[in-house]
Amino acid sequence: MPLQNAFMLLLLGTIWGASYMFIKVSVAEITPLTFVVLRTGLGGGLLALFLLLRGRRLPGRSLWKPLFVMGLFNTLIPYGLINWGELYISSALAAILTGTMPLFTVILAHFWSKDERMDWYKAAGVVVGFLGVVVLLAPDVREGIVHNIAGDLAVMGAGLSYAIAAVFARRHLTGHEPAVLSTGMLLAGFILTVPLAFAFERPLALAPSLRAWGATLTLAFVGTAIAYLIYYWILEHGGAVQASLVTYIIPVGALFWGWLLLGEDIRWTSLVGLGGILLGIMVANRFRILKSASH
Repeated sequence: MPLQNAFMLLLLGTIWGASYMFIKVSVAEITPLTFVVLRTGLGGGLLALFLLLRGRRLPGRSLWKPLFVMGLFNTLIPYGLINWGELYISSALAAILTGTMPLFTVILAHFWSKDERMDWYKAAGVVVGFLGVVVLLAPDVREGIVHNIAGDLAVMGAGLSYAIAAVFARRHLTGHEPAVLSTGMLLAGFILTVPLAFAFERPLALAPSLRAWGATLTLAFVGTAIAYLIYYWILEHGGAVQASLVTYIIPVGALFWGWLLLGEDIRWTSLVGLGGILLGIMVANRFRILKSASH
């Protein structure tokens, strides 16, 4: 892998890892759905501006129906579940549990795709990965902390939602420019979330501090819009295989930022559970991702 590609990949993983820290700070003062509105609206708006300045068009009419499906399963549901979950669990644990997305994808693809059937490697990878999840959840289950367990399950639900979106995108959105798709997806998520935020929360009654606003704006502009632009650069210069390696970096970055800036403890269960999930992903892919990306 060229040095520049490796740097951009590390930068992207660091940014997306830090996103969970910014979420933790923001949701302490901004309700979950309102936070989704701010993130998708600001992030999607900035990406739309980028496309227009580059002379590119926004998604055409035929794309908006699948983009609203993506807006539901790749923004509204997972963002909302992660936001709510982080009210009760650490930012690092949220990042690690969201990392179960590739494991869920393997399971869903077996049923929804004729070309990606389960084999022994994939089955073994899923088992190893979810054994890692068991280790992660063990402390909360043992201590019987109901809210923490609910937060754990909510964030895993976000991973499942991301997996549904990934399988759907492979079937219905292949061949379209990623920047255009992500812009449309974020804007669709914004449109879907606004009425829900006003129906179930009181966005206009909130009075976030400068700290919460700073975390929210940083996440929207850096952790969403700019991060997607970096992701597109990696796709263009390194391909999808190299870009997929960010999956392994995000939870490590989240552990580091949560420990450094939020004072979160790094439990041995977090390290073992993370290792189990990452090993499971590698086994399910027969280690092909790491081998291909090294060239």
